[in-house]
Amino acid sequence: MAVQDRLHINFEEWMQKGNFNTLKLGMNKEEILKKFPEPEDWLDEKGLNSSRIWRYGNFEFHFDDRHRLTAISNDSIKNLKAGPNLQIEPWILNPIPNLIEMIQELNNLHWDYRKSSLPTGQILLYLPQSLFHLIFDHEDSDIDPEFNPNEFELHSVKMQALDAGPAARPIRAPAL
Repeated sequence: MAVQDRLHINFEEWMQKGNFNTLKLGMNKEEILKKFPEPEDWLDEKGLNSSRIWRYGNFEFHFDDRHRLTAISNDSIKNLKAGPNLQIEPWILNPIPNLIEMIQELNNLHWDYRKSSLPTGQILLYLPQSLFHLIFDHEDSDIDPEFNPNEFELHSVKMQALDAGPAARPIRAPAL
């Protein structure tokens, strides 16, 4: 695909509806390359088609054995990089919200979410309508057990299919 303009990604729409531009979970690599440019990087020396992970900036696209898109993630929200082909409209990410700020925003928008603590000490907000995961952490939380988790900052995000298989299991929030 010859891309003349950077592809626009609206972070709010991605969180609410699961729309990462025109991409949807379950699309195959061929369908994606009709809409998106080649990734800037991938994790396989054999080449693009055999790689299970493609990278656009620090966004990762994860694929299953049948080359279907099972997840889109970013583990570097503080250093958000979209790469040369994507333009991110950051919405709530400027500045990076803490847990209580994100909960307040989700409540103001009347969006359904589930909150849970992960075994790693991180806090997960899961948005079932879009299969979206927001993971909050704090670099000092291991040192100070009295640290208020409401002050944890957004660390990473992921949209992941529920049937992604054993190689890419979703983080599931328990029912409240």
